Amino acid sequence: MTISLSKHIRNFAPKLLIAAVIIIAVTLSVIYTHHNSTPLNDELTASSEANATAGWSTYTSNSGNFSFKYPTNWSATENESGPSQSEIIVQPTAAQASTTNSLRMTLFVTKTPDASYQPAAAPNGTVQALPNGIDLWTSNSDSASRPTANGTGACPVVEIINSTQTHFSYALSDGQYLSLEGGYCLGQNDTSSQDFQTQLSSSDWNTATEIISSIAFN
Repeated sequence: MTISLSKHIRNFAPKLLIAAVIIIAVTLSVIYTHHNSTPLNDELTASSEANATAGWSTYTSNSGNFSFKYPTNWSATENESGPSQSEIIVQPTAAQASTTNSLRMTLFVTKTPDASYQPAAAPNGTVQALPNGIDLWTSNSDSASRPTANGTGACPVVEIINSTQTHFSYALSDGQYLSLEGGYCLGQNDTSSQDFQTQLSSSDWNTATEIISSIAFN
């Protein structure tokens, strides 16, 4: 009985060793793959962003420590004489001569953290985290009614919001704040014939998001 048991153990030991080696190899492979997947994803994201803005112009703010890229068929104009420390109007070139279906964005550099909407509006929208550290807030359809040249219309608004969702701004390194307001119905005479969802899925809206994603801080 003792001889038979010892023989059984000797026969089983190599199989047990092989199984242990396989388990260790699989575990190490999983750990290696997980460890190296994040840098690869980061590289792919950075490459995708670079391709999206290839050939774009670069705008550097005169009063804020940041820059951004924008397409050649868009314009970026800074006004330092407004109520804010600085206002940068970013829009398609065609929007300069039209008030219908024209998306516009205004970047504000201010001394205070809220230049447009009050923080109470934050729950009435969705927040998207961009790769450059900016959180982007977009109003939902229930809170998108805005006065337009043709009466009240449902127009989404996009803004920068801080990480705690207490202010519609991003704190710059020099103690100032960067705010943003964008949409199709921002100007007093602006109007849109597009419904809420069509505005959100438009090529100009996607381009605006790419512009905001390209903001780099000095």
